Amino acid sequence: MFERLRQNLFLWHQGPMIVWAAALFIQSSIPGDNIPEWSVLSHDKIIHFLIYVVFAVTVHRGIRNQQRFPLLAQHHWIATVVIVSVYGASDEFHQYFVPNRSCSVYDWGADSLGAVVYVAGSWLQTKLRSAAS
Repeated sequence: MFERLRQNLFLWHQGPMIVWAAALFIQSSIPGDNIPEWSVLSHDKIIHFLIYVVFAVTVHRGIRNQQRFPLLAQHHWIATVVIVSVYGASDEFHQYFVPNRSCSVYDWGADSLGAVVYVAGSWLQTKLRSAAS
């Protein structure tokens, strides 16, 4: 199964990004009354940060490995932060219309910070590897 998926490069590289974006949209469409309270997940901003770090990983992988838009691939670090941040803003705007959910600039900040931290760490790791070789 994975071999067939690898043969379809679009699904192999962009698939995780699309699935994660859809999962974020579906999750943010749940009315606030229906979200279970978990004591582990009480730190809302940390959860936003971590979820969007994972989203940044999938977006970066998709952008870096596509060939249709060479300018995006060339500037994959910046494009990742911009795309994840814009998606986070649109997700917060979307929640404004969901019953008992709120639109928070602080949530968006945590989302964007997740992208920035991932990109900074990934960029630094790349620079350290190239310096070591």
